[in-house]
Amino acid sequence: GGGEASVSTLVGATGYSGSAVRTAAEEMVVAGFVRRLEGSPTAYSADHRAWAGVLLFRPTSSVRGPDVPPWRFWASVFAFLADVEAWAAEAEAAEWSPYVASSRARDLVEDHARTLRTAKLRLPDPREPGGAVFLEDLERGMQHVHAWCLEHL
Repeated sequence: GGGEASVSTLVGATGYSGSAVRTAAEEMVVAGFVRRLEGSPTAYSADHRAWAGVLLFRPTSSVRGPDVPPWRFWASVFAFLADVEAWAAEAEAAEWSPYVASSRARDLVEDHARTLRTAKLRLPDPREPGGAVFLEDLERGMQHVHAWCLEHL
């Protein structure tokens, strides 16, 4: 939608390295699809009219540009979901107690906390006390993630 994004945000959004993001962004600046914003940290903004031609969307006269779906942080969400699936399979295979399952689930959520916040997904805080009750909170949080995925696909 023409918003700006720093290199670190782009790295988190795409899963690519910082140098790969910088190289690609600078090449898109040269091609006229992105503009580099002045200041620090380095940030970029997409030109929606240039992208509309490539993506075959008809630009509108609105300030926001063509009616294209907003960016979603799929790389980080899919990485989280893959780890959830692995956690669930391991919990079932090893027949973890609720305590062990909760402890490992807390680690999993903590590992992905930053990228989930970037994607605007809120899961229960793994630092909050509560023992095995965390699993119930996580189940409700996963329902939110599921709804988010369905809404934005």
